[in-house]
Formats: sequence, C-alpha cells, structure tokens
Amino acid sequence: MGMIGFLLFANGSLPQAMLKDFTTRGLNEDGSVKWILKGEKANVLGTRVKLEQVLVTIFEGDSTTEIRTPSCMLDRSSQVATGSNRVDVRNRELNMDGTGFDLDLSRKTIFIRKDVRIHYFKTTADVLGSEQEAN
Repeated sequence: MGMIGFLLFANGSLPQAMLKDFTTRGLNEDGSVKWILKGEKANVLGTRVKLEQVLVTIFEGDSTTEIRTPSCMLDRSSQVATGSNRVDVRNRELNMDGTGFDLDLSRKTIFIRKDVRIHYFKTTADVLGSEQEAN
C-alpha cells in the first residue's frame, strides 16, 4: 500500500484518508479473488472514494477483464464506481471504450453511457466452428 495520511475532524465527521499507489481487492464467498483495483491516488471521504488513474481487473473463471479510466468515484458500501471520463474495457474477446460509466464490482457489470465502440475478436472456437460448418 502506498503512503497513508489521515485527517480527523473535531466535529465528529468521518475521517478522510489519502492513499497513493494502492491496491485493494474483493473476494468471492469461497475466498477467491473476485476483482483487484489499483490506482495512483485515492481520496477517501467516508464511504465514497475519489480514485485517479484506475485499473480494475475482474476475474471470471479462467478469464480476466481489465477496465481503465483516468478517474471515478467509488461507493464502498454498494461497490459501484461511477465516472464521466473515458473508460476502456479489454479482455480476450473484445475491446470496448466509451465515455461515462457505472461499474458494479459485486455484479461484475459495466454500463457505458455514450460514444460506445466495441471490437469483437473471433475466438479459436469460432474459427474452428466456421471451418467445420463449411465442410
């Protein structure tokens, strides 16, 4: 974990924390890693966290999906990150990008709001299936 600084308020409000070059993760019920979130900077404001230079890796079986964005706001209680910036999504089946998003880490879903572009890759199974159908 990087440098951590805390600022406690005399009026009893939640503490703030600043994290730099951090990594955190979410776990499945069986203890396996569900997702890993890395970033250059996090400003913790109670249950909400302002994240900068974010990379989220989501694990699903033997597949991984990487999601990158310059910044977003994470609600720690709901595990939903929202952003108005560009977002890039990559895995072995597709490249997708757009502007503005809602990323639900607990459900492993993302909604991209606008300017969405998707490039699908043919998998080996798709190519072999096409060749078998042609024969």
